[in-house]
Amino acid sequence: MILSILSSLKPYLLWMKYVSAYYYGNEALQINQWKYMENIPCNRTTKVLALDLNQDDICLSSGDDVLEFYSMNPVHYVMKTF
Repeated sequence: MILSILSSLKPYLLWMKYVSAYYYGNEALQINQWKYMENIPCNRTTKVLALDLNQDDICLSSGDDVLEFYSMNPVHYVMKTF
């Protein structure tokens, strides 16, 4: 939810996410949750709804796919934990 809100921010407000402790903490938790998930079965409950009406829903089949979809880089996790 938060990530979809961030993607709809005006360009001149995007800097605000970088001063939020919640943003960094959430990204570290998400990376920790998803980085070792190797197989996610694709079914109706695990599909991500496409924002474009002309596009099919997206099936994310691994934790790396989830992180890539939400633009989270596992390399950032190391920087956020030290």
